[in-house]
Amino acid sequence: MRVRELVGSEVVWVEPTESLRRAAQLMNETGVGSVVVEVDGALEGILTERDILNAVASFADFDRDRVSNWMTDDPDSFGPEMG
Repeated sequence: MRVRELVGSEVVWVEPTESLRRAAQLMNETGVGSVVVEVDGALEGILTERDILNAVASFADFDRDRVSNWMTDDPDSFGPEMG
């Protein structure tokens, strides 16, 4: 089975300068548990529900804190045809 068949949805992405609130709203609106963080089409990181939970527990300011402060940098990745 290929990755494309397992994922089954469009990738939701944000820029690292996006607010945590907007990233969380996008995740909620699209029903995903993580968003890809991109700069000029290049993968910079990933922000997950766990990252959001860590931000909540750390009393982050969701309007001022940026995705780049909470994302996982340089995650392992692979293409949709891998399998």
